[in-house]
Amino acid sequence: MRILCLLVTLFLGACAQGVPPLNFSVPNVAPSARKVPAEVKSITVALARTTEQETVFQPGQETLVPIWKAGVEEALNTAAVFRDDSPTKVSVSVKILKIDVPGFGGEMTVTVAALYQVTDRASGNVLYSQRLETQGVVPLGFAFLGLARAREAFNRAVQANIASFVESVATMKTAL
Repeated sequence: MRILCLLVTLFLGACAQGVPPLNFSVPNVAPSARKVPAEVKSITVALARTTEQETVFQPGQETLVPIWKAGVEEALNTAAVFRDDSPTKVSVSVKILKIDVPGFGGEMTVTVAALYQVTDRASGNVLYSQRLETQGVVPLGFAFLGLARAREAFNRAVQANIASFVESVATMKTAL
């Protein structure tokens, strides 16, 4: 009986080591050819209020906010979409609307949606507002443990969401 317990513990421990950490750092961000003539003064990320949520958020998902914010900051800094020397100052806000993670499955598909807004700090005018929904898909062959596939699919979904924002904000049409 002790040997069986030891084998189960070792097996489960080996599986748990394959669970990737949450990582919303967008890979392969290239510097933007087009620059938005505005300087970003602040970036905020928040979960949507209960009345705005498109899915019911689970306890603990508020811990995603600082990781999502770090991913947005890094992607915007790497892409250099905004001009730091511009007299126009803006705020970027992200409201997480949807987090849809399957409870189980072979191929894991995670869907996330967020509302991105760029606001002129002087006038209060919203210069850019777009809801972006993306998916991250991880096949069964990625890992035996479903938690590992779900975590990686979640990482991919958020990374794609942030990348979509960086790409689309570079082409926004404003009166700047």
